[in-house]
Amino acid sequence: MFKKKISLLLTCVLTASCLMAGCGSSSSNTAQSGASGDGSAEKAASEDSHAAAPSNSGEVITLTFFDKNTGDAFDNPVAQAITEKTGIKIEVQQPTGNPEEKLNLMLASGDLPDIVLMDRRSDIVNKYIAAGALVPLNDLIEQYGPDIKEMYGDILNKSRYEDGKNYYLNNWYGLDPDPDRAICIRMDVLDELGYGERAKEGDYFTQEEFRDILAHFKETYTDEDGQAAIPLSANSDYMPAVI
Repeated sequence: MFKKKISLLLTCVLTASCLMAGCGSSSSNTAQSGASGDGSAEKAASEDSHAAAPSNSGEVITLTFFDKNTGDAFDNPVAQAITEKTGIKIEVQQPTGNPEEKLNLMLASGDLPDIVLMDRRSDIVNKYIAAGALVPLNDLIEQYGPDIKEMYGDILNKSRYEDGKNYYLNNWYGLDPDPDRAICIRMDVLDELGYGERAKEGDYFTQEEFRDILAHFKETYTDEDGQAAIPLSANSDYMPAVI
């Protein structure tokens, strides 16, 4: 139906790098490496796709990527390292105006990039699947992505669509032991509520203890109108919370 078939990868650059790096060692072109194997997707790219080559050949494959969030060029140090290791370069395409409108126009015209970033909760995903514009990843992951299967585990089963196929990989977040947000609390308030020594020792508060602090604050303090004070507030620009 379309000249191009595309993969819906929310973790697009990482996934493209993983899969294409694996394809390079066992396939001579992207059309072969991207075949779905179940008849639902004829090719992963158009007839005039760039020939895939092993990353150590010195040749670079350029994949087009529709990104609704950024139009930054794929040339920062991380991008350069990805290209060096995989032989893949990303040509970023960003819409001017409404991304949803651009996605609908691309689908209607058949002028599709190799990779597209879209909100998987949007109905546009179902439109692309119904039109056969997305390449199922199941066979590609089975053949080239044992590391993906190991990392995602049962999440791959949970992220399948009604037809039983995976069209994207969820964003992956590991457990980070280091905090990336700070909560500012007045020390005199902690002293009054009995948590001062804990705070001075640098000890962590559990979730239950933090809720207890907020509850006691609300019970103890009132605003100038005599109403219960608000124990927690957030700055939407920088997201610190204070009481």
